[in-house]
Amino acid sequence: MKMQTYFRSMNAVVVALAVSGVMATGAQAQDMPAPAGLPFSGTFETSAVDTNADGIKAFRQSVRVIDAVAGDSSIEGLTEFSQGVPATCPSGNRGLRLTLLATPTAPAALVQRFDNTGDLLSLTVTAGSACQELRPGNALGRLFLQASGNIVGGTGALAGATGTFSVSAEGSLSFLTINDLFGSQVGTLQQTIVLP
Repeated sequence: MKMQTYFRSMNAVVVALAVSGVMATGAQAQDMPAPAGLPFSGTFETSAVDTNADGIKAFRQSVRVIDAVAGDSSIEGLTEFSQGVPATCPSGNRGLRLTLLATPTAPAALVQRFDNTGDLLSLTVTAGSACQELRPGNALGRLFLQASGNIVGGTGALAGATGTFSVSAEGSLSFLTINDLFGSQVGTLQQTIVLP
């Protein structure tokens, strides 16, 4: 595997994490923030989408949010990040940092479905970064993600909802080829839903 291809694959991993990181939590009472740090876990993988043709594919994520107050939910989404730059990750190890690809055509969308009602919430990621640790040889390090965004509507009891969310996550890679990857992630999120 060429070094450039390896780094592009690592960038893709980070992007996937970031995508998954854009999760939100259960619906809360009007203007009421969710408790700090609702846990989530799930997976991420590359998609076929690469809107800026830089070789970094957008990531598809699928996670479960555990919320004893509002009820559990699942989040599915697609997010694309830009090329990575050398950085120091939160672990203190060297790595590559990616940022959310902020173009009108780049995907940064998530949909949250609440188990108890089937209501949907639409989420848009507005800021995000991910850091992929680089280790000697073919060993892959951890992924670290910080992301935030806006709630931009919903269905049922959540129709017309607005608000914000933020997420912090850590992931690990289970499968990697030159073009594709798959991995697991765990994290916490905060969310404030404002109902009309």
